[in-house]
Amino acid sequence: MQEIAQNKVAIVTGSSRGIGASIARRLAAEGIVVVINCAGRSRCASRR
Repeated sequence: MQEIAQNKVAIVTGSSRGIGASIARRLAAEGIVVVINCAGRSRCASRR
């Protein structure tokens, strides 16, 4: 998937927990730049 992942950006909503968080981590591991979305600042701050 590395060739496909080049120059890609994914926006993952609901990525602070659960399935969204798993998807965001997997995409990042594949080399895709991931933009995450969280419901609250404290939840997002702890994911950096």
